[in-house]
Amino acid sequence: MNIIGTNIRKLRGERGVTQEQLADKLAISYQAVSKWETGGTVPDTMLLPKIAEFFEVSIDDLFHENMTAYRNRGCRLIALYEQKPDTEIFAEAEKEMLKSIDAPVSEDVYLQAEDLRSLAVLYQKHARFCRDKALEYFDKAIEKGKPLRRHLYACFEQSKIFFLFEINRGAECVEYYEGLIKKEPDSCENYICGIAACCHAGQYERAKQLADAALADWPDNVMVCHLAGDVCEKLEQYDQAFRHWNKSVELNKKRSRETGENGFCDALYSIARCYQKLGDKENARKAWKEVADWLDERGFEIERDWPLKMAEQMT
Repeated sequence: MNIIGTNIRKLRGERGVTQEQLADKLAISYQAVSKWETGGTVPDTMLLPKIAEFFEVSIDDLFHENMTAYRNRGCRLIALYEQKPDTEIFAEAEKEMLKSIDAPVSEDVYLQAEDLRSLAVLYQKHARFCRDKALEYFDKAIEKGKPLRRHLYACFEQSKIFFLFEINRGAECVEYYEGLIKKEPDSCENYICGIAACCHAGQYERAKQLADAALADWPDNVMVCHLAGDVCEKLEQYDQAFRHWNKSVELNKKRSRETGENGFCDALYSIARCYQKLGDKENARKAWKEVADWLDERGFEIERDWPLKMAEQMT
């Protein structure tokens, strides 16, 4: 059975291409194309890349028995991606679909709309793939960082918490860390994650209860003070918020002096945002400048640009 000839006939029919048109493109006779399709001969291997390019398929596709016909190579790649999600297939499918929608406008509005829909579907499926990959690597980072959990202030877990709320799975974080706090009440890191989860969930009163409990046991923890400030800001208890944030900043400076580590500047961001929210442009400008200086001192040139722009907006 001449699988290649059968697939060429199928692809021609799908695209409305005549034997003569394909022959002209390949610089051969239409009789040669006819012989392929009737099983008399097979294409020269040197022609396979040109045939695949003409029909916007891969060379491998030409050898697939019972090949499904697709309108263009992008649609075929999307189908492949659905079967086996892969970043390389995604990139190739995206490139082909963008090429298709950027092509000269045809009179067939349906086909134009269908290409746009197909591209949207591709992004939708890739978003799902990326979501699963993100969770996979968050979990790997958390597992790898367990020995450093106290040192890192559970920052790996907080990153995962933030992401889970972004994908509407935040409720499980609140439940998980509430349970963990009951099981391991002597862990400051559990309280840090619990406060963050409740705050993201909008459960500010519960977050305040956890923050107060954590402050009672760990009053000099940089992240506890920072999160306590964030919770107070949500409850519009601004004096308390600034008090907690300023303490977090001072504790962080002390830690940096003693250990030489970069530490966390989260509280500096919170201070700047809150002043901006309150309409205090002068203090907001100073706070954003302090963030920029902190980043600049540590060589974070790219990250520094954004707070500098924010400071400029406050002038």
